[in-house]
Amino acid sequence: MAEVVIVSAARTPIGTLNGSLSSVTAVELGTIAAKAAIRRSGISASDIGQSIFGNVLQANNGQNIARQIALQSGMDTSSTAMTVNEVCGSGLKAVRMGQAAILLGDADTVLVGGTESMSNTPYYAPDMRSGHKYGSVEFVDGIFRDGLSDAFTGQPMGMTAENVAKTFGITRRQQDEFALGSHIKAVNAQLSGAFDEEIAPVPVPAGHTGDHSILVDKDDGPRDDTDMEKLGRLRTVFVKPGCAAAGSGGSGCGELGYGKNGRGEPGRGEAGRGDSGFPDNAGTAQDTDTAGPADTVQARGTVTAGNASGINDGAAALVLMRKDLAIERGISYLAEISGYAEGGIDPDFMGYAPKRVIERMLRNTHSAIEDIDLFEINEAFASQSIAVMDQLEIPENKLNVNGGAIALGHPLGASGARILVTLLYALRARKKATGVAALCVGGGIGVAMQVRMADGTDR
Repeated sequence: MAEVVIVSAARTPIGTLNGSLSSVTAVELGTIAAKAAIRRSGISASDIGQSIFGNVLQANNGQNIARQIALQSGMDTSSTAMTVNEVCGSGLKAVRMGQAAILLGDADTVLVGGTESMSNTPYYAPDMRSGHKYGSVEFVDGIFRDGLSDAFTGQPMGMTAENVAKTFGITRRQQDEFALGSHIKAVNAQLSGAFDEEIAPVPVPAGHTGDHSILVDKDDGPRDDTDMEKLGRLRTVFVKPGCAAAGSGGSGCGELGYGKNGRGEPGRGEAGRGDSGFPDNAGTAQDTDTAGPADTVQARGTVTAGNASGINDGAAALVLMRKDLAIERGISYLAEISGYAEGGIDPDFMGYAPKRVIERMLRNTHSAIEDIDLFEINEAFASQSIAVMDQLEIPENKLNVNGGAIALGHPLGASGARILVTLLYALRARKKATGVAALCVGGGIGVAMQVRMADGTDR
């Protein structure tokens, strides 16, 4: 069977909601990342046969964002393009689909990635199509409706993190400590220049008239001024006193939830879910080990804005090629794609899904945890990151070595490609060989990819 290699990779900085990149569209962000990846590959854009990009919040982006990025990046009009929406896994699924296109002979070279501008996501007026004669009009936040709420229950994604925390006995203090560690690693990475190679700077308009631009070349999110005291002062937002977590038979009383699914129907309830797949040693968080502001009992919840990922803007792109063709043309490459897996679990515990798919992938590649040099597992929430790390027994010094989404941010459709880009550069900087990138996906899905670095690459 033919093998597929990653020739090049690039990402934009990640902006916070209404932050440094808020004036840049998802198409523009994706195009900047794509042009950088193509330039680094040494391949002509006109020689790339397909473009596949992840994008979740697609309203108002125009038709097929992958096609827009392709043509604006210099690809030929004879090329094809497809936009992927697998929620948080979209960017990594785009890489997988690019790999599949090459293996199936549909293309020799494919541009893949993901892009998201959550700052530019519109509000919806769902009852206006047939007119509105009298009374108030309700607007629905597109970010929450299509990105950050469970399609089955209408509850915010944070409730799934509360469910994982309760099931595995993960305390508020543990989550805050994990979040602080993410910021410390990300700040250190910025100070050391660890992100400099992977980032493609983004020009943004500046001045009152926008008559000139500045280059944004650093992520907005990492904070060098945060500490446990500040994190401990943040209130929990998804569970109110007296409300049971959704996975324990209650509604969770999530403040942001619709209480019904998006069609105005009741959520799934408890029937027909099957085995959650949790081990027998999963416990219940008591938070008796905490003190001071962080002393939050489980009944009041444990998930805060400080120990969860943010709402962000950003893009990432990679160029894939058939390995034998790269060798034939003398094109150096970063890594080979050596494994992939995805699978589903109960949506109420979606953050735990990476544990299952990483295990499945390692079985398929005849690998063990100790064989993997570095892991990039998307930090949607600290609770699920801790659960996956602990249950897989991943050493802390191998996980998200430059920080993760809690510090850097989580632009939904871009994150899968972003963590892969970051993984590749981290492996190269440390002269390591094997890595795994994985994400949990809203709706109860997990995706994972394994890569092996090339020897002697200079790109």
